[in-house]
Amino acid sequence: MLLPVHLNQSQIRVAKSPHFWYLSPWPDQWLNPPVCLRSLPPMPHPMEPSTDFLTVEECALVDAALLTSRDKFTTRVAIYALRSLKQIANTKTCTIAELSPQDIAHWIAADPSLQSNVDSNFKTFFTQLVLSSLKPLNQAAESIPVSLENLSIEQLIHWFEQQAKQKLESN
Repeated sequence: MLLPVHLNQSQIRVAKSPHFWYLSPWPDQWLNPPVCLRSLPPMPHPMEPSTDFLTVEECALVDAALLTSRDKFTTRVAIYALRSLKQIANTKTCTIAELSPQDIAHWIAADPSLQSNVDSNFKTFFTQLVLSSLKPLNQAAESIPVSLENLSIEQLIHWFEQQAKQKLESN
């Protein structure tokens, strides 16, 4: 039985999974076991703009991949970076390879998903994550071979899985 929870938004954290929403009234920890609420407001359609870095479908694809937690994090950052780089290149009407680090930094600074409760230090850190993800993105695109603009999420996840498999086999 689910009991009503009466907390204001500043008192809760929400984690989304494809099937459940988990709430925690403490900013630094989750309930153990987590309170699962299925009756929260409907999630936006995956193709609608959202303040989330990945869609629910993308999260499910990464979660289903045969990757370590660290590799899943790197994959998620790379997916966000790929989407962002495609948007920046489209806005500037150039290829991703033609983008400068300053173009990327300016776009991340203005990204609506990073505007609320995020300081400039985090934006700088996140810019570095996106710039760092260019290396694996380029490697993935070269191995397929396809341009970065045509690299799909599924191809990228598959490439990360192949890299993880190669690491395991070499150990």
